[in-house]
Amino acid sequence: KTVNVGSNYLELEITESVAVQSYQQVKSQLNEIRAAGIRVAFDDFGKGFTSLSYLSNLACDKIKFDREFGHNAITSVPTQNIVLSMRKLMDTLDYEILVEGVETLEHANWLKKNGFDKVQGYFFGRPQAKQQALDFYQQCTEKGALLDKDGNVLHLHPLFKIPDMESHSSGTS
Repeated sequence: KTVNVGSNYLELEITESVAVQSYQQVKSQLNEIRAAGIRVAFDDFGKGFTSLSYLSNLACDKIKFDREFGHNAITSVPTQNIVLSMRKLMDTLDYEILVEGVETLEHANWLKKNGFDKVQGYFFGRPQAKQQALDFYQQCTEKGALLDKDGNVLHLHPLFKIPDMESHSSGTS
């Protein structure tokens, strides 16, 4: 099945380690990908050996903080300081930030309180098959809220509307 989707709905994730290992090749390819309107996210940020110079020289839209990097901020003051400083730096560079590995309400609340509004992790649910994910999205839409994995309301702001993929389908396989 072929689906026509605008490039603004696509996002390529590349791990920090891949970006660093093949820097020159990746730099050129990321520029081409972004020129086509596809967003680029660096995954597992803070896990490897990223130099700040890579952030200024590699074209990307989103930084995904590695789960350990973000999770330890609850209990470690030095990690809190690093995470909060990195958020300020990413804001200055106009990068979107997503924190991975949110597994508890305490962690989600700490992140929200400190200005992180995009998170993912098992607290919200485990990976799902397509139909399960669509059903969960439908439940959230019907309640006008973000739900946890058990269907409890976490956040009462309306969710954005995901485009209907069927209306963009060309009908070919």
